[in-house]
Amino acid sequence: MTTLNYFVGGFGAAAGSMFFTEIAREHGILPGRVECKTKNLLEYKNKFFDDFNRPRAIYLDNKNEEMGTKYLNDSPIAKLFDSSNIFRDLNSNGLSSQGLFLSGDLINSVIEKTRKEIESYDHFAAFQLFFNLSDYSSGLAAGLYGKLREEYPDRLFIGHSIMTRKEKGSQEQIDQSKFNAVVTFTHIIENLDFVTLTDKESLQAVAKSEDFNKCLSFLVKGYSDYTSVQRSNGKKTCSLAKLAYNAYPRLHFYTFTKMVTDKIDDLFNPNLSFGKIIISEKDNYIGGAGIFRGNYSTYQVEDIMTLYGQKSISRFGPTSFRSNFVNLTQCDNENSCTAVIAHTSTITTLKEDLNLDNQIDQSIKARFTNDGMDEMEYVEAESNLNDLITEYEQYSCPPGTDEDEGES
Repeated sequence: MTTLNYFVGGFGAAAGSMFFTEIAREHGILPGRVECKTKNLLEYKNKFFDDFNRPRAIYLDNKNEEMGTKYLNDSPIAKLFDSSNIFRDLNSNGLSSQGLFLSGDLINSVIEKTRKEIESYDHFAAFQLFFNLSDYSSGLAAGLYGKLREEYPDRLFIGHSIMTRKEKGSQEQIDQSKFNAVVTFTHIIENLDFVTLTDKESLQAVAKSEDFNKCLSFLVKGYSDYTSVQRSNGKKTCSLAKLAYNAYPRLHFYTFTKMVTDKIDDLFNPNLSFGKIIISEKDNYIGGAGIFRGNYSTYQVEDIMTLYGQKSISRFGPTSFRSNFVNLTQCDNENSCTAVIAHTSTITTLKEDLNLDNQIDQSIKARFTNDGMDEMEYVEAESNLNDLITEYEQYSCPPGTDEDEGES
């Protein structure tokens, strides 16, 4: 499954360049900690790299700063990156509305480049975007995948995002971050098939550090494991696409946990999640997948997952979602495992963290409307997010609740 990637904004450039550096080392394109050991990793590198080992990726930004470009230029992958795949608009005011409503020329240029890229691909199947949900680049990401969805409605759309839920700073900065997240969320709900949400504070807690690069390296290893399914011919008991194409298309928000295999009991430990998960009697997992890499047989993996499922059956929601509890194995790498999980509290806590019950400052609304946004569009976006929260809440039921009520 050939995938075209987009690095949107500063976080997108940092995460995307680190991700490609990681997988380039796995495929033997770059020297480093993990190098290619078997032929299949070389054969499958074309899913993310072209014949000249250039990343199948486009970087776009709409803010007058050098941070995103610096992340890209300072990364080991920079010498392989195609400079014609870099697009910047330096006239942003720092609001997501700028990217959503006033970056048409930038997005059109990226779409034209996308068409040319895809013409050279064999078996093109998916788009993958890296972006920050609560900063200025979120609107640009929303505008981009809205246009891509119009042109390629039958392709898989994957998003990897990070979010600062409780912004530190002035009330204006807090309101601006909230506005960015709410406006973008409604586009994510409608246009992406599979989204990973990373909470900045949760990631720092798992990494035991506030250093950005250290935290990002934890996250990128999760991205690497997730895509290893596409980048090798390892044995698979099920496809991760099942998590995206389920009977409940709006409930497609996931997060990662990552650890070495001797800590397998912690694979679905909420305290080790990169996203915000609350342990309570009413909150449940509603889907997930375990990705195992290393010298493990299919039988070993299935035994591990079956045992864990039996121990934790009360923590999972409707039966129709537990069927998504799948596993993949036999990818060439050091022994490790990653969980891709969906939990009701990851979304339901947004209501409190984004202060959806509180009115936002009129000056922020005015800045958005000046960029071309109808005020009712924000009201509708907020309503859509509240509806999503309600949908997740209906699967937040205490153990012992009738599981069949969630089946379609």
